Amino acid sequence: YNRLIDSQTRKELLFEFDYSVNDTMLKAIMGNFRAVAYQILQNYPRSVNVSCEPGYEQELMTTIEELPFVESTALIGVLGN
Repeated sequence: YNRLIDSQTRKELLFEFDYSVNDTMLKAIMGNFRAVAYQILQNYPRSVNVSCEPGYEQELMTTIEELPFVESTALIGVLGN
């Protein structure tokens, strides 16, 4: 009963990140707040398909790889229609 009352009266803050944050990045962020307990509510892999005009593939891949939240990339080309 005491734990139930405590859980209902404890102050909690919910942080939502605009971009994906993996476990490693979250631990680095929360390392600055060692006295704060945290829990990940949603942790699902994210992926995206990107298309571009022919000839700009390498430029696009370089730009995507520079984004801080991108963990890996793969270039798959389609020849013909």
